[in-house]
Amino acid sequence: MTERALLNRLGRELDALSTQLSARAPRAAPPATPPVSPLALQALLDESLALFAALRRRSLRRHARRFVTARWTLADMVGHLATWAAEFRRQAEQALRDEPFAEAIPFALSVIGPNAWNEARAAEQQRRPLATVLAEFERETAALRDLVAALPAESLYAPRELPLAPSGDPDERLRGNLALIVAGKCDHDRYHLARLSAWLDRIEEDEA
Repeated sequence: MTERALLNRLGRELDALSTQLSARAPRAAPPATPPVSPLALQALLDESLALFAALRRRSLRRHARRFVTARWTLADMVGHLATWAAEFRRQAEQALRDEPFAEAIPFALSVIGPNAWNEARAAEQQRRPLATVLAEFERETAALRDLVAALPAESLYAPRELPLAPSGDPDERLRGNLALIVAGKCDHDRYHLARLSAWLDRIEEDEA
């Protein structure tokens, strides 16, 4: 398969997964035919690492304390990515062990979203050096990629109850699988890394 054909395939599979996730009721079962292949999942994680490596080559330390949003600095946003990288890796390992999740996380499809969860983790990350946070994202993402690469397809797509609660009700957990966790992480990474890159473009253009 050529590189262009692979990229086109990844795009189609990710679009199919995003549509599936946004349309799914909280307790709906995963489809019988997985929309994303194991190869595509590994490629998506490699893409996250490549996009993050490109961000690390930018002037992060210089602008770390500048506000990207009304409440969060650039360092906070990097911490947010690292926190979720660790959380997605933990979720994948816990789901693989068939262990129940004690904590429910309100998902973005609900009115409240994961705001309280995000704020609590942001406060924890603010006490850590930027270099430590950057290394955490790379370490956790690589660990998840290695996990995916070692698993048979049936483990990736076996139905499981996840900690995400799309409606905001902690008793209504999302039914999904490990593939959904991985693709959700990569979609999250792509969204935030694109916004951070565009923000840095504007800052550096203003300084030129």
